[in-house]
Amino acid sequence: MKLKKFLIVFTTTLIIFIGIVWSSQTALSGEIAVVKEIRPDEIVIQNLNGETKTIRSKIVNKLIKVESEYFIQYNQRKWGKPVLTGIEPAGGH
Repeated sequence: MKLKKFLIVFTTTLIIFIGIVWSSQTALSGEIAVVKEIRPDEIVIQNLNGETKTIRSKIVNKLIKVESEYFIQYNQRKWGKPVLTGIEPAGGH
């Protein structure tokens, strides 16, 4: 009986700990980048350092133009692809 109680408490604590770690690994990022490719649920960008990233997008991709420069904001989790939160044309273009 004590072992069963211990396992329940241990499992519950572990699940809560994993949830806290998972949610705390989210960071909001933003950068100026060129859109290289538009896919149904994601876009591929290249930032000014030449790094290429694939970002999940739940917004209307039809308004985004390939090879255009944008200021892109996204949530980055330690695990998984970044998720687009905002995009607007870069100033002066």
